[in-house]
This record gives sequence, structure tokens and C-alpha cells, in this order.
Amino acid sequence: MIVGIRHVRPVAWIAFLLSLGLTRMGCRSIGFPPSSLLGEWRTEGGGFHRTGSVHPGLSPPLEEVWRARAGRGIRGSPVPVGSTAVIATTDGKVKAFRIPDGKRIWETKIRGGCFSSPIVSEGRLYLTTEHPDGTLYCLELDTGGILWEQPVGPSRSTPSIEGEIIFTVTNVGEVFAHSTESGELRWKSAIRSLVPQSPVVAGDSVYVLCPGDTLKILSTSDGAVLERISLPLLWQPRMAKDNGHLVFSSRLGIGFISSSSSGKIGLTSGSMALYRFALSGGTILATNGVRTAFAADASTGETLWTHDTSGLLEASPCIAGEIGVIVSLAGEIRLLDMATGLPLWSTQIDASLSPSPAISGEWLFIATDRGELIAFSSSPDRAQKGTE
Repeated sequence: MIVGIRHVRPVAWIAFLLSLGLTRMGCRSIGFPPSSLLGEWRTEGGGFHRTGSVHPGLSPPLEEVWRARAGRGIRGSPVPVGSTAVIATTDGKVKAFRIPDGKRIWETKIRGGCFSSPIVSEGRLYLTTEHPDGTLYCLELDTGGILWEQPVGPSRSTPSIEGEIIFTVTNVGEVFAHSTESGELRWKSAIRSLVPQSPVVAGDSVYVLCPGDTLKILSTSDGAVLERISLPLLWQPRMAKDNGHLVFSSRLGIGFISSSSSGKIGLTSGSMALYRFALSGGTILATNGVRTAFAADASTGETLWTHDTSGLLEASPCIAGEIGVIVSLAGEIRLLDMATGLPLWSTQIDASLSPSPAISGEWLFIATDRGELIAFSSSPDRAQKGTE
């Protein structure tokens, strides 16, 4: 369904749309070039735009190649970059595994638990901790050595990077901007949001969702609040952008603004639920937190297909080209045809699956609730099998 601006605070929505497409972001809101790191999954949601999609690489059937003991308490997505897959745990451990065979490369102990996903950029790994005091860490990807650390306060935020600045949101609603190179604090802004989330950065704007259904847009240069936009759709702290679409997770469906929607906010039809999604081009792949996955047009909200599962869908889905991936708390992994929703391949794991999966080229990485990291491959004959 599409809701016109005149029905939901016209002045606010006009300002919102201008901020997206006309004033600060200009042509950048019309389209975003594909990542130069083809097939690499640099953080939860794939890249810093949080779309949950990467270039084609998977082709069913898949075969399990290896399993590794990653540690207790995995809440975030695995991060496979190059020949390394990284995972962080709530018991304060960060581990890196060699992708071809699952052999552990290094393990680093940090203070406090990580409840989000690491991010990788320019050979460095960044992550935040929630307790005891909350720290932003920068590690060397090759060795796991700690390069710098900065106190920020407890955070379940997966940071975002734009240029040479890393942005973090804490659990008490403070936004930090640090230098990726040295960890030097550039600015701090209090937005009074108690919603653990990952910020999305577009050009010179940082987008943060807040309680009371409010979107705050901050300046990347100094953290000043540029806009406060009231949202009418009971938003959740999840958003992404791709090819002119700005998409939000909502308790009533998936909300979106499209460059082709003539200044209107849209909402995919749905009942009250905990929706999660991935975004590829003009198509949204979403789950309702219960047992249904569906695809919708990101310009119109029209449902393209639905697909029912036997297990609860708590993890965000992901997309590799024309293939969608969903995992369930019943331990089922399914690959779906993005055009039709028909199953292409499935397998069963003897553990619950709540962390989001990750994709790198022909590899699919699954983290289980009992602390395993499992690697599947489209071409197992080219992979050296092994376990930790």
C-alpha cells in the first residue's frame, strides 16, 4: 500500500524527501554503485549500506565443507572477507578462520562481550562491546592484534564507515565519530535513543532511528541534528538503502521511499510482526519473524510471492544475485528463487539458527546458537575439507 504525504505530516515528509533526494544527497540518492569488493561480506548486511545482498556466486546444490567451534554466544553475523572469516562472541572473543579449510588463524580476547557484528575495512577489523564499560576496538585483520581502542559506553551497534570515519551508536543514544586510522574522536552527539542499532551513512548524513518513531539525520562533519522526521509506521531499528530506495523495518510490514514513488512513503501489507529484510535492486526479501518469507516490489510495495517454512524466522535473510537465503530457529537453511519464491535447495542443521547468514562468492556461512561456524560451498571439490 502507498500512503501519500498529505496524510502523514506533509511538512515533515516534504522536508524528509528533500533531505534524501534534493538538498544534501543530490544524485547520490538515485543509485549506488556496486561494491568493488565483489562477493565480500564486510559486515552484517554485507556492506555499510546494510542491504544484505552481494553479487551472484552461490549456485545450488551446496555442500557442507567444514565446521569450527567459534565460541559461546554468537549474536552477530559472520564476516567473510578475502580468505578469512571472522566471528565475535558475547564472552569476549574474536576469532578468524581460514575460509578454504576452517583452520583457526588467530584468536583475540577483548574486554566485554560483543553483541553485534564486526566490520572490516582496509585490512582492519572494528567492533564494539556492551559490557563491562563498552569499547570500540580496532584490530589488524591478518593477526588479530589490537591497534587501538576507545571507550564509548555499552553498545550493541554494528558501526558504519564512510571515508576515514567510523560511526557508532551506544545503547543510551550517543553517536560517536572516530578516525578509522588512529581512533581519534572527531565528535560526539547525544540523540537520546535507547534503541540498539546500526547507523546508515549516506554522503554527508548519518541516519539513526529513535524511539517515538522518529528518524534523526545528523551531519557527518560535526554530529549536528539536521532533521527530525516523525515516522507514522512504528519503525524498528533496521534500515538500508540501494538504487534510490530507502527501506525501513516496521512492525506493520516493510516501509520504503522510492525515487520513483513521486514523493510518497510506502508500506508492504502485513500484520503486526517483527519484520526483517534484505534489499537487492528494486526487490525486498523479507521475513515476518514467524514462518513466512516474502518478496515485494520496493517501488510499489506489491507482494511478488510468499514462501512458508516450518521454523520461526528470527534471522535477517540475505541475497546473492537471483538467490535468496533464509534460515530458521528449527535449523533449516533454504535457498529460494528470487523471481518465484520456489525452493532451490535446503538442508537441516541440528541447532537453532538466529544469527544472520553471510555470503562470500560461492561460500555460505552459518553461525549456530550453540557456537559453531559452518561453511557451505557451491564447489566443494575446489575446497580443502577440514575442521578445527
